[in-house]
Amino acid sequence: MENLKLVLVGFGVRGKQWLKAVRKIKKIKLVGIVENDIKKFNDCKSALRKGEQFFKSLQCLRTIEFNCIILATPPNINFKQIKHILNKNIDIICENIN
Repeated sequence: MENLKLVLVGFGVRGKQWLKAVRKIKKIKLVGIVENDIKKFNDCKSALRKGEQFFKSLQCLRTIEFNCIILATPPNINFKQIKHILNKNIDIICENIN
């Protein structure tokens, strides 16, 4: 299996759990975290490691290279995000959708 280059979208309770899990797997390289809630900004920025980037929107689809995305966002916005991501031929991990 090739290494996955991963973007984590959402840095709430679930996003932080995903981050812990992802960092334990050597074949996964986290390249970015997306969070648009200003209240979570400092937590997100302090969680970044060297080589990882922070984004406030899915703009990362245009600016960095990755092949998998985890959506740890509320179910009421997942569907819209999934439609946007599917056009980019990127694998998606999503807990639930409406």
